[in-house]
Amino acid sequence: MLASTCCFAKQTTFFYSIAQHDYLVSMIVPPDDALAALLADARTALEQLLPQCFETDGDAATYILARLGLPSGLPSAVEQADLVLRATERHDLGRAHDAAVAPLEGVRPLPLKIQPLPPLVAKHLFLDRYYELRPQRSPSASPVPEGAS
Repeated sequence: MLASTCCFAKQTTFFYSIAQHDYLVSMIVPPDDALAALLADARTALEQLLPQCFETDGDAATYILARLGLPSGLPSAVEQADLVLRATERHDLGRAHDAAVAPLEGVRPLPLKIQPLPPLVAKHLFLDRYYELRPQRSPSASPVPEGAS
């Protein structure tokens, strides 16, 4: 879903996916924050895919997000890296309008040039990065949370 959804409500010259954005943010943050950066937009995607899990008391949603390794809040390094990448995207992707221009004032774009990727390529980069960063489960870890049976 993240690979086939265009960032910035399609206000770019080229298709540029949320998966590619999150992948790039995960590459520029400190290693300890990379998974949080990669999964920054995962909660929104999961809410769209599994609305019934997020409409109930929240236990199922909390469990799913925890199993993916998603922290409860975004580290400040992720928020800062997101701003830097947004400034880079604005520069490189021909964004005609940015509703959040003020936070980008004084933020330096990265020296790299972003090349938008096809959705399938972005999907594979995202998934490869997730498998590289995902939390390792112990062999004895239960697939069902306590009390959920």
